Amino acid sequence: MKTRILIVLIISLFIVIACGGKSRPISTPVEELPEMAPAEPVTDAGEQEISTCTLVTDLKPEWRTVLCETFDDNAHGWYTGQGDSERMTGESKIEGGKYIVDYTGKAFAQYTKGGLARLPLIKSPNFLVSVTGLMESVNKEVGWGIGFHITDNNEGYVFRIGKEGYYSLYKIEAGTATSLIQWKTNSAIKWEEENTLVVIADNNQFDFYVNNTLLTTYSDSSITGENLYLVFWLAEGASAVYSMDDILVKIP
Repeated sequence: MKTRILIVLIISLFIVIACGGKSRPISTPVEELPEMAPAEPVTDAGEQEISTCTLVTDLKPEWRTVLCETFDDNAHGWYTGQGDSERMTGESKIEGGKYIVDYTGKAFAQYTKGGLARLPLIKSPNFLVSVTGLMESVNKEVGWGIGFHITDNNEGYVFRIGKEGYYSLYKIEAGTATSLIQWKTNSAIKWEEENTLVVIADNNQFDFYVNNTLLTTYSDSSITGENLYLVFWLAEGASAVYSMDDILVKIP
């Protein structure tokens, strides 16, 4: 389905906390997801299984593949071109078999906030998503990951990795964000290299993998949305180039 996908910029509020060392992320996300322009997923989870896919995983072998993207072309109609908002500016393009997001966060609130850009994938409450990405930046306050179970009212969960091996999980509910897993480090997350993230939602249990290592699991049933997104985050004044590849999505 050749659907034109728009990356939507989301206002993100961050509360600065004291940190024990300079390598630790300097803020904890407390994000609100306001009303956003409608965005269609790149594929309908009700579509038939993709029978031929070069991307494989040993996880959930009984589930069917509904998205298999290696960015050899733009058959799915991913958004490409310039983007500009109050909080970010840059461009997205497909080049060299990668989906590249090159963005800079604008300074607008004395460096206390940031922006979250999201790219719709599918609509399904239960899923396996695998994505390989490289994040290049001289700034520490950048990250990328997966937003899932997002409702039409913009409630949902965000799993994100940052610089220097950090990861976190939080949820947005009734306009308030709650940290479910505070920033932690894991040696499986490679610094300045490609990382492959896998997130599995099976009913109310969520599993989070990086580079074939299970980082953590979490159970929660308070939000039951169906939207699945690839997300990118930048603090004010930060710049990053995200090179994404090999997006695999499976559903029951």
